Amino acid sequence: MGQGIGTLLIEYLIQQVRKKGVHKIVLWVIKDNVKARKFYETNGFVNSGKTCIIEGTTKEDCRYEYVLE
Repeated sequence: MGQGIGTLLIEYLIQQVRKKGVHKIVLWVIKDNVKARKFYETNGFVNSGKTCIIEGTTKEDCRYEYVLE
C-alpha cells in the first residue's frame, strides 16, 4: 500500500476498457472499508448512492462508477 501500484493498475484498466469501447466501470466496495473507498474516489470513481447488503451478512456495499468519456 502507498507505493502507487494500485493506481497504475486502475489506470491500465481504464485504458484497456476504453479500447474495448466500454463506457462505464462499476464496482462495489464494503461501506466500512474507508481506505478502499477513498482510493477509488481519488482515482475518479464516484459513489452512485446505491447500496446493497451482502447476502448472509450485515455488511453494506456501496456502488462506485467511473464514466469514460
